[in-house]
Amino acid sequence: MRRHDHCQASASSRDTLRLALLLFLLLSSSQLRGASSAPGEAEALLEWKDSLPLTAAAAGALASWDRAAAANSSFAVCSWHGMTCDVFGRVVGVDVSGAGIDGSLHALDLSSLPSLGSLNLSYNALVGPFPSNVSALLLNITSVDLSNNNFSGPIPPALPAYMPNLEHLNLSSNQFAGEISPSVANLTRLQSLVLGKNSFSGGIPPALGSISRLRVLELHSNPLGGAIPASLGQLRSLERINVSIAQLESTLPTELSHCTNLTVIGLAVNKLSGKLPVSWAKLRRVREFNVSKNMLTGDILPDYFSAWTRLTVFQADKNHFIGEIPAEVGMALLGDLSL
Repeated sequence: MRRHDHCQASASSRDTLRLALLLFLLLSSSQLRGASSAPGEAEALLEWKDSLPLTAAAAGALASWDRAAAANSSFAVCSWHGMTCDVFGRVVGVDVSGAGIDGSLHALDLSSLPSLGSLNLSYNALVGPFPSNVSALLLNITSVDLSNNNFSGPIPPALPAYMPNLEHLNLSSNQFAGEISPSVANLTRLQSLVLGKNSFSGGIPPALGSISRLRVLELHSNPLGGAIPASLGQLRSLERINVSIAQLESTLPTELSHCTNLTVIGLAVNKLSGKLPVSWAKLRRVREFNVSKNMLTGDILPDYFSAWTRLTVFQADKNHFIGEIPAEVGMALLGDLSL
């Protein structure tokens, strides 16, 4: 009886092993079939290249983007300039920054790059709107850098719908305009939002205060106008905020004292008024503080210098402060002091 049980157990173990092997082979084959998407990815990139008025610099940078090579091997795209692939030959990164590319993105079908995680087209001469010719969700894309180009138009309100997992968005130094859509707050995984040096207007959307993972917020050099929303005090992960040169008109919200991870505060060249908030002394990690060229009044608070032990830059000149320079200034390791 025991021998019979032993034989049954052995047979059961063999069946389990066969089943596990079958599942492994099925999974492997499905993953390898995923690699067959590479020809479609290559064609999408080649169609974009064909739409570009190639300069000599761009022609050189994109010389490896070759249709004949792509026809011979589904992995050829992985050797092209700027491409990063996973082990199955799927494109997960495109970085053609500084390649001298003119033209637009109207012919770039991002939906044909379903595994794309990072798109870096910075420091080119690209024009036109933010890419919106997307017919499918881009669940894998976490980083988009279009900075230092000539893009224009608004941020599409539907952006969070087709790139829901974005963590880093850099659109700085372009010609984007219009209001910053409150829908950006639906990018719940966003860690850095860099929109400086554009033509955005309509104020800072209070909804941005709900992006709980946000660490970097740069909106400087835009004609935003309006107030600094108190809701930004909800950004407990925030490390850098720069909204200088933005035509802001408000007092300094005491609620920012809740952002205890702040290291850089840039609010210069606005129309900010009122006093420096006493509660901001709680921001003990501040290294750089710039509120110069505003309409601030009252005293320069000594608590800032005694509490901000890491402070290296303090710029508050061209305001309407009164009183004496605090003796506590000598406690800070300042390399740049402007009062």
